[in-house]
This record gives sequence, C-alpha cells and structure tokens, in this order.
Amino acid sequence: MSTQIAEITTGKSAGPRRAARQCSRPLAVVGAGCVAFLLAHGACAQQGAPQKTPKASAASQLRSGPAASYPERPIRLLLPTAVGGAVDTTARVIGPALAESFGQQVIVDNRPGAGGIIGFEIAAKAAPDGYTIMMCDVSFSVIQSLFKTLPFNPAKDFVPISPIASVPFVVVTNISTPYKSIDDLIAAARAKPGQLNFGSAGIGSPPHLGPELLAVMSGVKFTHVPFKGAPQALTEVLGGRLEFMVVSMPLAKPQIEAGKLRGLAVTARKRALALPNLPTVEETGLKGYDVTVWNGVFAPAGTHRDVIAKVSDHVSRAQNNADFKEKLAARGAEPLIMTPAQFAKHFQAEIIKWAQVVKRSGATAQ
Repeated sequence: MSTQIAEITTGKSAGPRRAARQCSRPLAVVGAGCVAFLLAHGACAQQGAPQKTPKASAASQLRSGPAASYPERPIRLLLPTAVGGAVDTTARVIGPALAESFGQQVIVDNRPGAGGIIGFEIAAKAAPDGYTIMMCDVSFSVIQSLFKTLPFNPAKDFVPISPIASVPFVVVTNISTPYKSIDDLIAAARAKPGQLNFGSAGIGSPPHLGPELLAVMSGVKFTHVPFKGAPQALTEVLGGRLEFMVVSMPLAKPQIEAGKLRGLAVTARKRALALPNLPTVEETGLKGYDVTVWNGVFAPAGTHRDVIAKVSDHVSRAQNNADFKEKLAARGAEPLIMTPAQFAKHFQAEIIKWAQVVKRSGATAQ
C-alpha cells in the first residue's frame, strides 16, 4: 500500500544524531484511521541512564522522566483516512501549529484502508513510549460495534489525549434531484424502500453513521455504498450516480456554492457558521438527531501519563494559534478543547451511543 507523506518544517534540527546512532531498537510504524503520530525518539535515549534512587523527589523524577526532553525528533502524524477527507484537512491545518509548539517537524502520513483498521492496528501495537500518537475521528468509537473481531480494542488499547476540532457535516444531494429537504428525502425512501443509495468514506465513517441514524429515527431504509474515501463518494453524487451523501463542510461548501450540490441540512445540533441559512436535521423535525463529528489524538495504552499531559498541552497551544483558528473557521470547523480525562469520558459515551445506533440499524461490516 502506497504511503502519502507531507512534511511541515519548522526549520529546526530534527534532533541529536548521536542518540539515534546509539539506538539499536527499531522504530515502530504507526497506521491511520485515526491520525497516529510517530514521534521518533523513544526509550532509546534513556539506555544506560542511571537508575533513580528511592529518595528521589517527585519533581526530580518528572524533570528526568520520559517527558523531560520530549520531543527530540520529528513527529509523524498518521491518518487512517484518504487525502482530502475531513480528518486529513484538519490534520494539515493543525500540523504547522503543532510543529511550532513542539519545535519539531510534523509529518502527515495517510494510511487509508479497511475502514481504518490497518492504521488502528499499527498504532495499537506501537511502543507506548510517547512517540506514537494517533489522530482519528468519531468513527473510532463505532468500529467495535460494526466488526465482530478486531486486532485491537479501542477502549483498552488506546489512551485518549485531546480532541482537535468539531467539523460540521452536511446532507447533500445532486442539484438535479427532486429532493429539496430532509422531508423530501425521507418521503422518497418510504415510497421506495432500499432504493435510495448513499455513499460514504467506508464502514463506520461519519458519512456512514449520519444516514444510518437518519434511517433509524425516521423508520426508513437506505442502501449504503462504501468507498475508500469521502472524495471518491462525493464524485459519484456529483455525477448523479448516488442519491445523496453526508459529507464534511470543507468538501460540501464549494460544491454547494458552485451550484452543483444542494445542501439539505447540517447534522450537528446547531447551525454551521459556514452555511448559516442551512437548517439542522433536528430543526426539520427529527428531534434528538445529532451527528457531531469530532477528531482527536490518542496514544497506545501504557504511554506515560507525563507524556500524555505534555502532548495535551501542546495540542492546546496549537488550538490557540491564531493561524490555526483562522484556517479552521474558513473550513466551517471549531476547536474542541477538553482535558485528557474529559476526552476519555466523552469517548466512552460515544462508544455507548453508536453501539445502540448500530444495533437498531442492523448495520454490519460484512
């Protein structure tokens, strides 16, 4: 599988070469689905370090611990999604801000495939030394409910660090279709059960979850057609070969403004600043409908808590970067700020929510 990589350079050294030469331990390669950072320094630099005595204070342990000089080398940000999707566009916006905060290069590495499983598995098996961190979206909270067996456990094999942003998603249809509203779409589905097709970026992706929840709440049936990425599915909607799609604002807005797509509603609880005249799905009558799409960063289970705290701090700094906020707003997205503990609680709630939706919809990965 080819790997697409982009480097965001800070102009600073990638780190001491001596430590790299002394390190005989192979570097872990991290995969995608969520975005995984592979921070290439690790425990190697600590080989031969003197052991702490029992009398060492907590402060001195922190200064000499795994987070003391973190990071000392470039950071690899791995995505399990294709180039051009919602996670990818957000990663490339926050990448320069993270590079500035970390004082290191940030490498964006796309590893799409198998609904993100390939990337998730690589990240789960990476060394928990603070140099492998992954970024993903809400689909990570539903994957366990869709697949009977997985080579990892989202709740046990990863530690939530911080969300990055919430990204508005829009229900869109080709401008040539007769569907002018969510009501029109639901009425057509009732008249022709299973005959309205929608595209997605893969099983468990937000473009898959949005229509499934719409079908469950309105009592209709749509047919799911998964693609490798959202851009590929959107091409089919633009070509009139799919009836509709739930797609991210960065992809939807240009096509809506160009008169090629019709926006029917946004999937979150509140209207999007990028298209303020577009109603929410809930406003159209489906009370309680909410597909708020977040993306965030995770680390392999066992990563030291001091490193988790330090990464969280750098993400917060990046979120407050003026350039990041400006570019995020231009895409219709907003920073989503939580502590690691708050994000962990939110992630668990999302797992429970989407497990119920999957069960009611009967959706499976097979």
